[in-house]
Amino acid sequence: MIIALSKSYGLLVNSFYELEPLYAEYWNRESTPKAFCVGPLCIARQQKMGPVLHQECRWIKWLDQKLAQKKPVLYIAFGSQAEISSTQLREIAHGLEESKGFLSHCGWNLLLESISAEVPILTWPIMVKQPLNTKMAVEEIKIGLRVETVNGTSNKFVPAESLKNKVKELLEGKETR
Repeated sequence: MIIALSKSYGLLVNSFYELEPLYAEYWNRESTPKAFCVGPLCIARQQKMGPVLHQECRWIKWLDQKLAQKKPVLYIAFGSQAEISSTQLREIAHGLEESKGFLSHCGWNLLLESISAEVPILTWPIMVKQPLNTKMAVEEIKIGLRVETVNGTSNKFVPAESLKNKVKELLEGKETR
């Protein structure tokens, strides 16, 4: 990869300049090749579903019902590599009420999707660069909150009560809207 990078004319980055101008400028000033921010590379608009598929999906009907009732829904995503124990999964289920927001491990793509969709994010960093992404989301651009763990570390157990309180704070707080 280093050889390929040294022979390249540019680097396409899944980000946008307005999100991290200091980093983009620093890279282009101190490194080569030049970085071109071309993101976010995610679906910007909801795709229309055909009437047959729409009628057959129970989950779509459930979401439509919540929308009609003006009841929010919390979306949850932990990516494809995170491992969650069955005990933790039960705590998540008990801790969540119907709400609107996004609970995520705060991987880069999910962070960009949350920003693009203007949906506040409740972050639960689990591994690798997710704590750094969480810091950006919570402290720098202030679009979310971080879940509280039993011992204050990012990869430890989160009790239902703690999760419930953070969801409520995310939905009712003015800092993330």
